[in-house]
Amino acid sequence: MIFLEPANMHTSTFPLKENIVWSPHYYPLSFAPKYYPQNITVLEADLAAKYAMFVLGMGSPMWIGEFGAFMKDPSNTLWVQDAVKLFAKYQVGSAYWAFHGTSDSSFLTSLFSSS
Repeated sequence: MIFLEPANMHTSTFPLKENIVWSPHYYPLSFAPKYYPQNITVLEADLAAKYAMFVLGMGSPMWIGEFGAFMKDPSNTLWVQDAVKLFAKYQVGSAYWAFHGTSDSSFLTSLFSSS
């Protein structure tokens, strides 16, 4: 299997169709100052568009190769929880981008202890 990140690619003209997994990044609203619960509609619209293109349109599986949120307040935890719920709804696997520029792991601890 080959995992491809579609950034800067013309995915519809990619010559291989078999054994390809599309692995886009997922960062809608992730650099906003704050995330609000009603913004899940924006997150879902972005994921639905990716799903329509890669899974439905190209007939290939999709795996979110990198995602995360970078708000300076606790709303980043809500963003990640909403994203994970959407990944489950669309049955898409993912990898969380854990690097935040510090060695402080309290964010990860709080994120995964609230599940």
